[in-house]
Amino acid sequence: MTKNRLLQFLLYFPMLFLALTGILSPYKYNLLPSNGILELAFFLMACLMAGELLRSASSFVYATLAYVIISAIWSIGFRDIHALDFLLAYKAFLYVCILSLFIGKRLCSRDSLIAFYWVLLGAFAIKYGYSILLGLDAKMRLRPGLFVENNFELVFIILLYYRLRHCFKNSFIAFIPLFAIVFLSGSRSAILAVGAVYVFTFIREWNVRTTAAMAATFAIAAVGYELFLSRTQDGFENIDRFRFLMVFLHEMQNYGALGYIFGAPRITPLSAGSCDLLSFYSGLFSFSGDSTLCYSVILHSYILRVIFDHGLIGFVFLNAFVLLGIRKAGGSLRDVLCVALVLIISGLSVSSFNSIFSALALALLFTKNSDEESAGQDGYGSEAVKNGNF
Repeated sequence: MTKNRLLQFLLYFPMLFLALTGILSPYKYNLLPSNGILELAFFLMACLMAGELLRSASSFVYATLAYVIISAIWSIGFRDIHALDFLLAYKAFLYVCILSLFIGKRLCSRDSLIAFYWVLLGAFAIKYGYSILLGLDAKMRLRPGLFVENNFELVFIILLYYRLRHCFKNSFIAFIPLFAIVFLSGSRSAILAVGAVYVFTFIREWNVRTTAAMAATFAIAAVGYELFLSRTQDGFENIDRFRFLMVFLHEMQNYGALGYIFGAPRITPLSAGSCDLLSFYSGLFSFSGDSTLCYSVILHSYILRVIFDHGLIGFVFLNAFVLLGIRKAGGSLRDVLCVALVLIISGLSVSSFNSIFSALALALLFTKNSDEESAGQDGYGSEAVKNGNF
């Protein structure tokens, strides 16, 4: 088996096999630990992709490694922070080192990616469809999932569509089943993310066609708003994400403006009062086993987490890395804005940059099609449209 075929096997097989075990799991998301399996496959892919880095990518890697190593020495060595608590807080920065190995390289052929997309979309449709129609499990009926909670997994299929949107014979027809699956999911963040992809894909200039497209966008937004209201029966102040925001703002009062810029001291636990207020999420408390100790992960929203732990500088750094990766793969600033917006929308709700599903999506966005040969086919222009590069 050639290196390229092995890379494609490590991408396709684990996810498709997990899709099957997800379909065969009516009472929970999946029969197997999807996150762990995909993390392992991603790491093995990175090992195979290891080689010479682009100079611009190596700058990000060296800066990240220095930051992570110094923080680890301070947090684990001097402050006795549990190693797993540290790794969870720094996971996105470790992904930067891994994803840098993919930038500008070739990974999958256009046709294999298209087939992968449709098979995966079919698996989502089957699992979400029977979970809602049959209602074998109350939780799965309300919020079905194929691999894990759908707020996480849908980011991958949404960004995969964006990666392939010019490959389909009709991008709008291909968009409809994706939207239907996101609608079935009941995920607020996913409906906003797929709406963003719709706008960046179909609305480019004002004419009759784009006016109709904008009207459809408002319809999508209306559906998302209705989903939002259906899950907000007790008032805005009782929305869990609003409560997390209030806890975040309370905690940041101790650090002032510099805290927002640089984050809290590495790694700072939340106050005992905040941990007690969020005790319903005790499963997210410290890996140390201390039932009174919790960290930023309990805030769920990655935007809040990254600002608390790494400051706005850390948040900007991660988005700058996304810009680099997509531009080196031939993407435009429009493509960067779309992908960054999807990740930010995800980050308002769940893990965004910290999720393996986002990492795998970025790996595909950072690479080029393996069946392209000439340099003129590597960009995002007319040749890209014809050959499937964004």
